[in-house]
Amino acid sequence: MTLNIFGALGPVLDELFLGVLVIDRDGRPVALLDAGALQSVPPGNAAHTPVSAVSRPQPPQWVLDVDPQAPVSELFAAMNAVGTGILAVCHHGRLLGVVTAETINTRLEGRT
Repeated sequence: MTLNIFGALGPVLDELFLGVLVIDRDGRPVALLDAGALQSVPPGNAAHTPVSAVSRPQPPQWVLDVDPQAPVSELFAAMNAVGTGILAVCHHGRLLGVVTAETINTRLEGRT
């Protein structure tokens, strides 16, 4: 049985917290909140610290709109094309989750 995209997202949805997504005004994921940067903000400055100062911007191509039943190889192809190991996966514009190459590899290793 081949692993599909929904299967690759399973551990992310069930067990793995990758961080908080930063979305733009159109609801499109544009960055990931950087927990280390957030923790380094002094409490007195938190209310005045822009999200951009505590997040890691992602390239626009990191958002992949794909059928969840598609083969997981589509995720690897997209990661290679974008030059990243992390993708925000959507279906018909609806965010399904965030997945990393490491998560996919771990999931694939568990199926052999």
